[in-house]
Amino acid sequence: MTDQPAAGEEDGAAGGPPPGADGPTRPVGAASGAIAPDSAAQADLPPGAFPDGATPPRRPGVSVPVGLLVAGSLVVGLLLGLVLGWLLPRPGQGESMAAPDSAAPSATAAAPQEPTELDPATPQPIAGGPAGTDEVAGLVLGTEGPLVELFEDYVCPFCARLEASAGQRLRQGALDGEYRLVLHPIAFLTEDSPRAANASACVYANADQATWISFHEKVYAAQDPRETAGQFSAEVLLGLAQEAGAASPEVTACIEQGTYQAWVGALTEQAFARGVRGTPTLTVDGRITEVSTLAQ
Repeated sequence: MTDQPAAGEEDGAAGGPPPGADGPTRPVGAASGAIAPDSAAQADLPPGAFPDGATPPRRPGVSVPVGLLVAGSLVVGLLLGLVLGWLLPRPGQGESMAAPDSAAPSATAAAPQEPTELDPATPQPIAGGPAGTDEVAGLVLGTEGPLVELFEDYVCPFCARLEASAGQRLRQGALDGEYRLVLHPIAFLTEDSPRAANASACVYANADQATWISFHEKVYAAQDPRETAGQFSAEVLLGLAQEAGAASPEVTACIEQGTYQAWVGALTEQAFARGVRGTPTLTVDGRITEVSTLAQ
């Protein structure tokens, strides 16, 4: 025969484990949604203050309508938005807002314009060069017609391309009397630049015109387009001069001593002062011109 639980034990089972039992307890009425008792209040009660099955006192619950909660949330959100809107920067305060793309200035309009002519239009005399070159600060071919100036650096790969494609035609036009061609051998790219320019002036000063043209062509033909240092040492330049037929002691001494390097430096400075921005640059009476205008 099974023992029946006493009345007090049955009530205690309904209210949860008896006091002192192991394991978590669930507050009375938790399943029905009632507010849980104040655990602090229970902790202050002496042991045995309530008989088994009795419910400890609870603080009275407060019921708030759902509609009132929603309305309160909307009001708080509205007030927060107003405050943030007042604090955040507005047009006319602090940094200005970016202009639309259509109002942005044109990059093309703001870019500096490349010069279209040299100033002054004609070169100024520079003393110390080969005979007949001081007045125009360059190596001259031809004696009459418009003044055509060609600014080149013997280390410049683009100058070598110009030489290969149009150099002969440019020189022939000067020899035929179409214009007076002045070659300015400026030097600014590498340490080989002034050595090569000086050697060109040495051959020009101590050999005939055909020999100088041959040397000029051979220097460009020997050029390394990678602009490697040392490609135009004195030994290399002396060898090219000998191949062109300029093996005189005067040419050798001129190349080895750098006789015209100061003159080359002066004409380089003048070229940039007049508005030259790079090599090759071709001008006709001071106006920068496409090579195709003359070499066609």
